[in-house]
Amino acid sequence: MSKITKRKTTVKGESIGKRLDSAIANINNAANDVSKALKVRSSESKKLVASVKRLNKKRAALAKRAQTAAARWKRSASAEHKKALVVIQKELVAVRKLLVKTRAQRGAAAAELAVVKSVNRKVAAYSNAIGQADKILNKTKTKRKKRRVKSAE
Repeated sequence: MSKITKRKTTVKGESIGKRLDSAIANINNAANDVSKALKVRSSESKKLVASVKRLNKKRAALAKRAQTAAARWKRSASAEHKKALVVIQKELVAVRKLLVKTRAQRGAAAAELAVVKSVNRKVAAYSNAIGQADKILNKTKTKRKKRRVKSAE
């Protein structure tokens, strides 16, 4: 009852070098991808922030207009004033719905942007470390001068 043991093969230096080169290439590709994603996500986030700001201003203006229209309708209850008030209220409801939707999108975009930024920091640190290691490893070796031994005369 002898057990057959498999011998582990020793990895060749060339294959290790290829794996190392492919790993470095993967990190460089990841750096390119994350920089593109960062650019896209940050522009998306800026657009959504501007959109929320614009909709907030519009909502505030409509709320003020609705208030003045309501006061006008209370003063003289005519069909014209009532119709104006209803139109403003409908527009205000639509703007509020759009604002809620845009705020949710802004929140999701902000969360995604935070993730992309953290990945970008990681990839930048790894790329930096690899660059520094390559710089050290690719240094040319300087030859030292041999010292002459002074003879005792």
